[in-house]
Amino acid sequence: MIENNKTISLKDLVDLIWGYSLFLFIASVIGGLAAWSYTFFFITPQFESKATMIVNSRAEQNVTITYDQINSARNLVNTYAVILMSDTVINQVIRNLQNKGYYSIKNIEPIEMMKKIEISQVGTTQIMSITARDPDRILAADIVNEILAIAPNFLVMTVKAGSVEIVSPPSVTDKPVTPDVLKNTLIGSLFCGIISFCIIVFREFLDNTVKSDNDIRNLIGLPVLGVIPLVENATIYLQGEKKKNAYDG
Repeated sequence: MIENNKTISLKDLVDLIWGYSLFLFIASVIGGLAAWSYTFFFITPQFESKATMIVNSRAEQNVTITYDQINSARNLVNTYAVILMSDTVINQVIRNLQNKGYYSIKNIEPIEMMKKIEISQVGTTQIMSITARDPDRILAADIVNEILAIAPNFLVMTVKAGSVEIVSPPSVTDKPVTPDVLKNTLIGSLFCGIISFCIIVFREFLDNTVKSDNDIRNLIGLPVLGVIPLVENATIYLQGEKKKNAYDG
């Protein structure tokens, strides 16, 4: 019984890629164009506004700060971040924005507003970063402004310890931060190129047709004694007389 244990060497793989290079190029271009089109026409650009606050472990001013107080302030940052993302604060932010005339958020739910906001600690410092993203760059800045306005009194009243001060006011990007058109285009092109390459290799493994004497040798495991070449318009010698393939009468 003949077993077909087909393998592809590195040289065969390179030859395969070269033979299908045009197909792989076209597939990559189509994938890149598809990703670019989807990104450009179907993904809404988002602007980003960002501000920072510093957290202190005590409300008193003009006092000597110790290392323990700094550590305590660092620990308060994550607590403050959770509080500022609570429904109480987010609902107040929504009401304030509605009073400013932002009718686009008239029926927005707190969970939807939370998706626009990110509050986190900067490294292991006392600094708290507040970021908001929205298709409207002015609204993104006002979201951060409202949080900054609510935070100082609400945090001190809730935690009964510490204080916060604004380090940098909200700044808004001039250009959308998402989506990254170039990045998505390259990913789409690379993805389609890889998928096309996998299809070509898989098809090659499933192809059991014999194309050369090497295929025969690999298929039956026996040496090839001879190969009859394919010769076109050959001159045939028969019984010492020169005759042509085509009889001309």
